[in-house]
Amino acid sequence: MSRKNEEKNSRWKNIHVFNGNDSHIYDATDLPAPYFKANKWFSQFRQDEIVSKLLRNKRGGYFIDLAANDPVRISNTFALERNSNWDGLCLEPNPIYWTGLSYRKCHVVAAIIGNRTMEEISFRFPRAKAPKGGILGDAYDNKSDQWNEGHPRFTVSLLDVFEKFNVPTTIDYISLDIEGAEDLVMTSFPFSKYRFNIMTVERPSTVLSNVLTDNGYVMLKTIKKNIETLWVHNSILSTLDRSALEIDSQNYKYNDNTAHFRIAPDQSDSSLKETNRA
Repeated sequence: MSRKNEEKNSRWKNIHVFNGNDSHIYDATDLPAPYFKANKWFSQFRQDEIVSKLLRNKRGGYFIDLAANDPVRISNTFALERNSNWDGLCLEPNPIYWTGLSYRKCHVVAAIIGNRTMEEISFRFPRAKAPKGGILGDAYDNKSDQWNEGHPRFTVSLLDVFEKFNVPTTIDYISLDIEGAEDLVMTSFPFSKYRFNIMTVERPSTVLSNVLTDNGYVMLKTIKKNIETLWVHNSILSTLDRSALEIDSQNYKYNDNTAHFRIAPDQSDSSLKETNRA
């Protein structure tokens, strides 16, 4: 191994976790157990349903979840794993989520993604579970003048992560939601090396939208106004089940206690009452 590769590998540290199996994942998610056990879909705005239906319920697909957060609650990828045997990378820098994510099938990558490797930044780690942490700075959702709790960390580029973990050159789905750092990560991404068949992107800027368009992506749906958008690579447009675009994500209101109204447990369930009292 060359000195350069040795140096790159030394930046990565392994933690091997023994969980036996994933039967205790319900104890490691913020989603109340009755809803976890009863439901099939878990996204905040029905992204998992839409992606699955667009790809005609494809089995054995590959995803990138950036950033993953809770292993189940409002996850865009957990249902793809559980229902259709997908695999992929769950990228999550906040250690508060690592235990839960270790129950997932995905390869958990504990890293802060930036536009280049070994750039020192200030990162906000929320003190409690909440998908609101991120890089501190005026260009991001976590503003420097609002939060006095930044921690120095190094970033790694998405390309370096993909090469480290042998990510396939065609990726079925990427969930991209990194609290305003989407431009930082994706405007320098080598789209000529990797293709995402489907992308869900939170609040893409005009700059990022132009980058995606220039690289062959078409925005097919506003999943949630002013929040979430759906992009598809033009090479797979003819293969999609477009009835997925009719799924009403715009009016869907996520709530843990009435979540996933399609398959919600009965309100008389005694275990549900215990969960609500806890």
